[in-house]
Amino acid sequence: MFDRKVPCKTCPFRREPKGLRGLGCERAQEIVDSLMADKNFTCHDDLDKPEPKRQHCVGAMLMLEKINRPNQMMRIAERLHYYDRAALKGADDVFDDFEEWVGAQEER
Repeated sequence: MFDRKVPCKTCPFRREPKGLRGLGCERAQEIVDSLMADKNFTCHDDLDKPEPKRQHCVGAMLMLEKINRPNQMMRIAERLHYYDRAALKGADDVFDDFEEWVGAQEER
């Protein structure tokens, strides 16, 4: 669940144009609300994989770390040494906060 260390090339949390866009502000806010409620967020590249093989979205983890709100699974995994926040790379590549990210998700 925490093997990846960098956001995928089309991570929706990436600032650059390659990041997945067009989710719509309503869906983006649902994702934010879920993350803020300590829910996990699977990398979109893994949605077709069996659940045990899915990885947590690195872009979401980086954003949660930026606002100092790692979700419950991240906190548990860190205590068990399955997750190391210092090993994550690409913080400059993702949005700084969820409000900015939601605004960037307007449907095209």
